[in-house]
Amino acid sequence: MRSPPEPVSDFNSSTETDRESALMKDARKENRFGGTAWSLLSICILVAVAILFNFFPAKVGSIRLEPGSVRFVSLLAPEFADFLPRLNIWWGLSFALHVAHLVLGRWTVHMRWADVAAHLLGAAVLGSMARGDPFLNLSEVPVDLTWLLALGSVGLLAAAGLRVQKLLTIKPIIFHWEQGEPAFPGEGKGAAR
Repeated sequence: MRSPPEPVSDFNSSTETDRESALMKDARKENRFGGTAWSLLSICILVAVAILFNFFPAKVGSIRLEPGSVRFVSLLAPEFADFLPRLNIWWGLSFALHVAHLVLGRWTVHMRWADVAAHLLGAAVLGSMARGDPFLNLSEVPVDLTWLLALGSVGLLAAAGLRVQKLLTIKPIIFHWEQGEPAFPGEGKGAAR
């Protein structure tokens, strides 16, 4: 037979606080695993992309099937090398942030602001590529792909804006949590019951 439901108690009762604490620990474990997996995947992608574009730019292209033959067409023109220093700075900052996340096991406020800076830098780099000198092998590429770079730049700007909004919204909570204080008034061991 079912036991009667427990009576409704104060929000700060010890059983609810313990239950909430256990739920937060579970959520942190899930987030830590998801964050760790995402950081590892991001590091692998960043390393692969940096190696490809820095050491093998002639291998970036497409395969064309023509009657009687198959031909590889390089996508990047020699002018692409002018963008590599800026791209490497952006990729390096992103790489460092993901490594720091793996080492610390969490995102700190400073790392989150650096992530915003990395997104803004990426938007600036992609924007400059979109409106700068052509770096694509236009004789072989029938479509101008600068609109794709512009779209990526807008996407990075939007992501940076969302991160800033989130940081400004949750900064007091993060600040209190890092100081070991309750995030909201009335929480913690000294709270009135």
